[in-house]
Amino acid sequence: MSSQHTLLDMLCAGAGVSILPCFLGDTAPQLRRCGPVIEELTKFQWVTMHDDRRHLPEVRMMTDRIVQVIEQHRGQ
Repeated sequence: MSSQHTLLDMLCAGAGVSILPCFLGDTAPQLRRCGPVIEELTKFQWVTMHDDRRHLPEVRMMTDRIVQVIEQHRGQ
C-alpha cells in the first residue's frame, strides 16, 4: 500500500487486518479493534505555534478549536 487512505478504504471493505493510529481507526464505524492499544507505538503529538503569533485572535480561535476536538475524542 502506498496510501493510507487506500489502506483505510480496503480495511473498511473487509480486505484484511492492520494496525492503524487510533485517531484514524476509531473514526471508522465499519472497523473494530482486535486488541488493546499497542503502548510501544504510542507517542505524544504537540501543536506548536510561534510565540509572537499565538495571541492573535484567529490563531487563538483555531487553537481553542483543536483543543476542543481533542478533548471530545479523548478516551474513545
